[in-house]
Amino acid sequence: MEDDFEWCKPGWTELNALLYEVFLHGVSQPPEGKICGIFVATGGSGLLVRPSVIPLLRNALQTYTFDLNPDIILQDCLRGTLPPCAECRLAASRRLLLRHTGANQSTYGGRMYPEDRWQCGWRQPFNGMPGVWVP
Repeated sequence: MEDDFEWCKPGWTELNALLYEVFLHGVSQPPEGKICGIFVATGGSGLLVRPSVIPLLRNALQTYTFDLNPDIILQDCLRGTLPPCAECRLAASRRLLLRHTGANQSTYGGRMYPEDRWQCGWRQPFNGMPGVWVP
């Protein structure tokens, strides 16, 4: 997690509820595959991953490092869209649970955002994306 992300007020409570749902249903509920991680923020922050998935993430980072930004590699691997991670699916919170204090900055050159964008309560960007389970 990056140092410019802080928990939103209901963040811990919502994270606990999300973890509970994934624990109860995350391995068998999504028909597409096992839940390898949970995404509760933006970019490369707010990703929770199963320890058993770390070797897959490392392999994906080494394989695709010259083609994609690291945050995209992690997201795509956890969503199962990269071949080494085909068995994975991603769970996501309904809303962002972390506030990005550096929200107007981006890891992508030249991209700038308004200060109030991607903050507490905003819809999590992967909510509604095909293949992402939102309990």
